[in-house]
Amino acid sequence: MSNEYSGLENRIGYHFKDLAHLELAFTHSSVADNNNQRMEFLGDAVLDMVVADYLYRRYPQADEGQLTDMRAQIVSRKPLCDLYEELQLSFHLQVFNLSKRNMSVKTRSDVVEALIAAIYLDGGVEPVRAFVERFICAAYHERVDYKSRMYEYAQSRGLHVLFETIDVGDEHKPFFESTLTIDGTVYGPGRGNSKKQAEQAASRVAWEVLCIN
Repeated sequence: MSNEYSGLENRIGYHFKDLAHLELAFTHSSVADNNNQRMEFLGDAVLDMVVADYLYRRYPQADEGQLTDMRAQIVSRKPLCDLYEELQLSFHLQVFNLSKRNMSVKTRSDVVEALIAAIYLDGGVEPVRAFVERFICAAYHERVDYKSRMYEYAQSRGLHVLFETIDVGDEHKPFFESTLTIDGTVYGPGRGNSKKQAEQAASRVAWEVLCIN
């Protein structure tokens, strides 16, 4: 059955059993005393936990400082604000006597945290994990310039870097595969629709093995 949140539910890949959770998540404090501030509090804590668990499992060689640094970058306000725009959450936000176009960075990131709380309250931690890994953790990896990081890592240690990239596609659809060799150790392969994407992917493999920040 269609509802006013159907488009959003389709975008995030989760359909709510109780839409009251969503309604409260989008109720700004300017509208009612019963608003989304408590949900922001819960969503912030759930987001931290899910990201910490993701990093702990994905990077078994990372120390506490590396994990803390990565988590801080993933859950910072800027990427949450970007997600607010990507998911068009302003369309659903209920405010009184305020301009939705000029919502502060804090307000926009808080709405994303409230949405996370709504998913958690409605479906538990697993749909939250799927949402966070798909939209927040993946966006973090897209922002990182892994190739530059690997060059910096190698140069600081006097190591030799070599990319070997080949076109494994066809004339209608180019596709590339790349490996990265650092001082004799091969990492990869990385794949992509361009040489740049493939080399970034190979660099990410090396970065994840070496746990470089």
